[in-house]
Amino acid sequence: MKKERVFRKKFKTLRELFNYFIWNPDCDTGEVLIHYIDRPKGVSTLKGSDIKEVGHKFLYLEDGTPIPLHRVLRVYYKGELWWRKR
Repeated sequence: MKKERVFRKKFKTLRELFNYFIWNPDCDTGEVLIHYIDRPKGVSTLKGSDIKEVGHKFLYLEDGTPIPLHRVLRVYYKGELWWRKR
């Protein structure tokens, strides 16, 4: 299995990473892909543009759905892996 290289910029928390994507004017949130555990389906993917708010422990989507941050597995930006759960 090929090991993916994580992007060089380090973030202390996943919340910090999401806020970086949302508030940085150089970032296109539509280019952010988030893979997360979606019960009972398994693993699902959503785009960063679907996020309405980043809470302390949840991502809140435009449709009101809360996604717990502990269920996030990987975050990609423009095809590059920026974060993965250890």
